[in-house]
Parts: sequence; structure tokens; C-alpha cells
Amino acid sequence: MGVGLGLGLSIVEHTLNLLGHKLDLKSEQNKYSMFTIEVPYGYSQGNLTVIQNSIEDRELYDMAGHTAFIADDNIPSLDALHALLESWGFDLITADSYGSACDIINDNKIIPDIAIFDYLLDHEHTGIELADNLKSMYGNIPCIVLSGVVSRHLEVQITNHGYDLLYKPVCAAELYRKIKNRLALWDRY
Repeated sequence: MGVGLGLGLSIVEHTLNLLGHKLDLKSEQNKYSMFTIEVPYGYSQGNLTVIQNSIEDRELYDMAGHTAFIADDNIPSLDALHALLESWGFDLITADSYGSACDIINDNKIIPDIAIFDYLLDHEHTGIELADNLKSMYGNIPCIVLSGVVSRHLEVQITNHGYDLLYKPVCAAELYRKIKNRLALWDRY
């Protein structure tokens, strides 16, 4: 079995806390570990209404004319972010690895209005490195780093670089607010 990064349970714990679900562990040293997640069978109509209201009125999310550069080595996450930003009207530049993102930074003639990068890229590079590369090439482009790992150290590190941090799973309305605020502060908006 391969060596992981030790992030799985942190991501699971964060997600379960957001959802209000319970995680249980049974383990016997050198024999087994069993995790159990208690998930309700369904949601009440009241919860569904809250979810529907939070994504209603899509015309509020009009970002036509803006270009976003997104990078994530997890293809389903990249596809989901692509679909969301595309639905808001963004033109998109996408990369599925740190290397391909660096190639785009070096070769692309399109300067993005905002960048959204996953924190962990290819297990050895970070979204912070990528944002720094983008900054060195094109100046201070607004950047949001996404992370499944909740960490005060990471928050400080990203803030010190001048970027924003959002934890996964990302709330669409919160992402939109961050994007809108960053673009409003940037002189190209």
C-alpha cells in the first residue's frame, strides 16, 4: 500500500462537521480500523429550501468578460469548479497539474483577472507556489487558494503571500463573494 499525505481524515472530519454528521472509529492495533459515518436517510423540505435559495437568482453571478485561471490535479474537482465558473460567465483557462499550469503561465498571452488554485498539486507543489509564479510573471493578480485541510498555519501562510483561502467543500456563494471582492479591489475590474 502506498504512503499517503495523511489528509483523508482531516477532509472527512471537516466535511462531516459542515454536514453535522457523526464519525465513529473502532480499531484494534495491528488488525483493523473501521470508520462509520452516520448519515440521515433524507432531508426535510426546510433544508432543501435553504439550499435552493442560496443558489437562486443566477443573474447575480454575471462575470462575463472576466477570465479565471483554475488549477487542480483532481479532475472531478477541476470539472466542478470549471462548470460553476462557466455558469457565472467566466472565460476559463484550466490546468490539471502544476506543470501544465506553469506552462500556461509561461506561454499564455491571456492575463487572467483572477486565479483559483488547489493548495496541493501533484503531491510536491502547492497552489501558493503557482500563485507566486503567476505574480512574478504578470503582477499582482488576485488569487484564491482552495484547501481540504483546515490549518491555522496554512491560513497565515496564504495570507502572508497576499492570497485568499477557502476550505473545501467550497460554498458557491462564498466563492462568488471572494471573487467579487478581489476583483473590486483590483484596478482591472
